[in-house]
Amino acid sequence: MPRSPPNSACPSAPCRSTWCARCRPTTGSPTPPACPPAMPAERVPAAMDAAPIDERIVDQAIGWLVRLQSGTASAADETACRQWRTAHPDHERAWQRLAGFSRRVHALPAQLAHATLEETQQRKAAQAGRRRTVLKSLALFGAAGVLGWQARDSGPWHRLAAQHATAVGERRRLQLADGGTLLLNTDTAVDVRYAAGERRIVLRRGEILIETMPDPAARPFFVDTPHGRLQALGTVFSVRLDGGGAGVATLRVRQGTVALRHADVGDVRVDAGRQLLFGPGLGGREPAPQPADADAEAWRDGLLVARRMPLAGFLAELGRYRPGVLRCDPEVAAMEISGVFSLDDTGHALQSLAQVFPLRIEQRTRYWVTVRGA
Repeated sequence: MPRSPPNSACPSAPCRSTWCARCRPTTGSPTPPACPPAMPAERVPAAMDAAPIDERIVDQAIGWLVRLQSGTASAADETACRQWRTAHPDHERAWQRLAGFSRRVHALPAQLAHATLEETQQRKAAQAGRRRTVLKSLALFGAAGVLGWQARDSGPWHRLAAQHATAVGERRRLQLADGGTLLLNTDTAVDVRYAAGERRIVLRRGEILIETMPDPAARPFFVDTPHGRLQALGTVFSVRLDGGGAGVATLRVRQGTVALRHADVGDVRVDAGRQLLFGPGLGGREPAPQPADADAEAWRDGLLVARRMPLAGFLAELGRYRPGVLRCDPEVAAMEISGVFSLDDTGHALQSLAQVFPLRIEQRTRYWVTVRGA
């Protein structure tokens, strides 16, 4: 097949779904540099472009997009991605479909003409407004006389009682006193308790990503959860709580080793590239390390990565980043979703579903959304 000429103007195909830096609308920002020529791609008929793409190719495209979004991609990675895209027309089709999930894009390295997701900044005024809403809700609960142990498991209680907290949809980075970093995901509450004999993080709710640093005083580093204590042994790892006090905690280790200290099951060591589920939600099953989900921590880059994820599970995950009810009809709950979605614009992520999959979005209000079959 003949190759298409390089793009010089957007939104002409095939750049329609990946606005370039020159053509992307801006508001009050300086004019971006001129758009570089897009990477050559095989021209395919419209009917073929709409045809299904092999799931293995979609997986590969997702892997490339996540790698380039990580902030650690090398020049060799960029070159390898460019070679992969030109190796077959379906590779480029998969790439363009994934890139098309984003409305707000800008150019990565010029030779890739890569569309990436912009991370929006959290505004202090919005955070203050959310806190006022939480206080108002608690006041109403108090008047109704229902503040008890159930309320203590709720998000508002944890966020108000904790030393550091994020609202729904917010992410925050904290610099620890020893030089380490602590990332808080959406709807998370933690305490940071450093003392002469230990360094300790108390995870009350939500999800955190920690990068520890060597301590001159050789103090041990602990993370306390409702389901057990974790000890970091020079590492980068994340911890997530699901289901409240009767739920499950998930430990994922990226570097080093983390040990679970638990009175019932003893010590369990988890090495890099592994994950461990523990807590009463396991129904008595003994915790055992297993291969880690490589996409689970994409939230740190503001992304949700789905690889053949059932729609119900996808919406449950996306719903963590937006207030209100987000659900789907049982008839479409098992539909498999693949793509890379921005967590900073969950409304656009839902619109992308309706554009790419046979789905429609029914929205009673901003806080009550149902996804149905088209």
